[in-house]
Amino acid sequence: MSSATRNWSFRIRGAPRLRQPAAIITLEAHHLTRRVACSLSKSLLSLLPAGLIVDRVVVNPDRVIVAVRARGAAGSCPLCRRPSRRVHSRYARRLGDLPWQGRVGQLDVQVRRFRCSAPECPRRVFAERLPGVALPRMRRTAPLTEAQRRIAFSAGGEAGARLASRLAMPVSGDTLLRLIRTAPLPAGIHPARAAWA
Repeated sequence: MSSATRNWSFRIRGAPRLRQPAAIITLEAHHLTRRVACSLSKSLLSLLPAGLIVDRVVVNPDRVIVAVRARGAAGSCPLCRRPSRRVHSRYARRLGDLPWQGRVGQLDVQVRRFRCSAPECPRRVFAERLPGVALPRMRRTAPLTEAQRRIAFSAGGEAGARLASRLAMPVSGDTLLRLIRTAPLPAGIHPARAAWA
């Protein structure tokens, strides 16, 4: 069976005309693939964290993959805080995100490595930080982490994992328990007193 392909180019009302499409949206269902080049509306862009540029959106039957990159031209060294524009290399980082229309959300972030321009700094190469998106070395976005932590506090480990998978935020029960243990304590509560309360 051959797959049918159709290309559409359309302009969303109120969006500016662009020579190059702002993003490529690919819809895949069974044997039909649709590739839509369009300008993304402001309502779609407001769903993403600030400071990201959308390169591509792929909608599969079970997940939505949004390929993004950082908007800024420079990155700051985490040790000396000096900005640098000298790009060393790039790598892909895959982050779990909040669900989109009942599908698992995923951000494929293109992260740049920069060379530190300070000669006295011990760190020669560093990766750009994504403060509003995810913490360093995390595999999920900050909003997804908070949503899964709330599920963990309300339902616990294994029951929370079953609930999260039904809500298109798959996670293991052990990870939910780890999110409970790493949760910050409310202000004014001492850890030794909280254990005996």
